[in-house]
Amino acid sequence: MIIFKNELPIDHEESIKHIVYNWSQDMFEHDKEMGIVPPNMDYCIECSWNSVMEHLQCEDLHVEICGDATKMAFANCDYVK
Repeated sequence: MIIFKNELPIDHEESIKHIVYNWSQDMFEHDKEMGIVPPNMDYCIECSWNSVMEHLQCEDLHVEICGDATKMAFANCDYVK
């Protein structure tokens, strides 16, 4: 579960995952078109997550992660409050 600190407790996890997936696909396709062989989807996903979190921080939205599975995905991230 992903919520924003000091906001209504609405789970934003699915919508953020959707954005990350779309950005990752776009990046992957771009890399493929540019001849980067082989394009690395894991790298694209990681870059997309980082970009989404940076955008949220710029909007002063502080992410709160709830649930063990999601926390494990962000174990080394300093932007999770």
